[in-house]
Amino acid sequence: MPEAQYNLGAVYLQGQGVEKDIVEAMRWFLIAEKNGSAEAAKFVRELRPFLTGKQMSEAHSRARRLS
Repeated sequence: MPEAQYNLGAVYLQGQGVEKDIVEAMRWFLIAEKNGSAEAAKFVRELRPFLTGKQMSEAHSRARRLS
């Protein structure tokens, strides 16, 4: 399951078939990280500086709703 969650994050990050959405990408990377994806954890660390505090809060909020 973490692989699929990571893949969703990548889809939103790159805008593959969906509108690019860094907050939605972060949401899926956070969920995948929580479920053990080391690759997702790497993206969480790398993307964090590019999101505002409000965007990070929104990503965490969205991730909690799905968990």
